[in-house]
Amino acid sequence: MLIIAMDSRAIAMQGASFRCSSTAASVRDFPLGDGTVESADDAISWIRRRLDEIAVPLDPSTVRIVRAWLSDQTGYTEALALLSQGSGFVMELRQDGVTYSVGADPFIPP
Repeated sequence: MLIIAMDSRAIAMQGASFRCSSTAASVRDFPLGDGTVESADDAISWIRRRLDEIAVPLDPSTVRIVRAWLSDQTGYTEALALLSQGSGFVMELRQDGVTYSVGADPFIPP
């Protein structure tokens, strides 16, 4: 199952970077990777790359769902617009009691 979520708290985007992260959560959270990128486009690229890497060992049906989203230009454009407007964006995969989250949040570096 693929779930798309956004954070309604937008921040002013001038000078913003993006914190990207991925986790697996069941009984507790397990970090799967993080990073900082300089643009909304780089954040979407990071999310897309991590989703593909996380999906590969999962069930074939989950891989198909993820790859369908990865090839969906409308989904890409909507996610990019959200990040460009200062909202956070997260994708979640749920399988066998584990929720995999991959997302990005804008922030203003000090």
